[in-house]
Amino acid sequence: MKYPEVKFKIDKELDKKMCLKFLNVKAGGIDFGKSILQVHPELRQVMKLKNKREKIEYMDKYFDNYYKKYSKMLKSDLLTVNKEWRIIKDEFFKAVAQIFNDFQWPKGKYIGYVSTINCNIVFWKNKEWQIFAWLPEQYKEIVVHEMLHFIFVDYFFKKIKNKKLKANWWMIAEIFNTVIINTAKFKNLIKPAKELGYPEHRLITSKMKQEWQKVQNIDQWIMKFLDND
Repeated sequence: MKYPEVKFKIDKELDKKMCLKFLNVKAGGIDFGKSILQVHPELRQVMKLKNKREKIEYMDKYFDNYYKKYSKMLKSDLLTVNKEWRIIKDEFFKAVAQIFNDFQWPKGKYIGYVSTINCNIVFWKNKEWQIFAWLPEQYKEIVVHEMLHFIFVDYFFKKIKNKKLKANWWMIAEIFNTVIINTAKFKNLIKPAKELGYPEHRLITSKMKQEWQKVQNIDQWIMKFLDND
């Protein structure tokens, strides 16, 4: 079985772009703008500007200065996330192979960008994502979370034909991650935080945790979502 080579990088321009895009976004019970402003309260000024060009100029200047100030720390974080991933990657890939019955990983760049905005945005097409820099104790959890997304979504759309399930693919993918990351094997691997997943999914997540304990089979487990109609 061939596994993807995961790389990690720093991309200031990507931070600027994603920050501007998500500063006013709320989804799945999460306020992305609030998460951004907790780290960058100065960016409240951007929300007051009406002209997009002015917003971009303000954002450019702000992040140029911020990255200059924290350059050494970001480089250190980049080394840390690389080290953390190397420690767990073999066991991670083995565990995933068991869950998905040696399903082939989808093609992609597989790049994690150490980011100064706390949104952990995913770019599905190229298999890239952002990792919030200032929570090093969560690096392993974030990497595993996004890697599970990439293989689950590819598996889901290649294997599942039911239209109702396909219409809820994002919810199912998020719940799958919450369930799997909280199994004993993954808890030992990454030591995740106690609270995982989107708040609006808590009730169904609790039920699907029990279903996973019963079936321990990815196909059967996915079909169990039809029982929640």
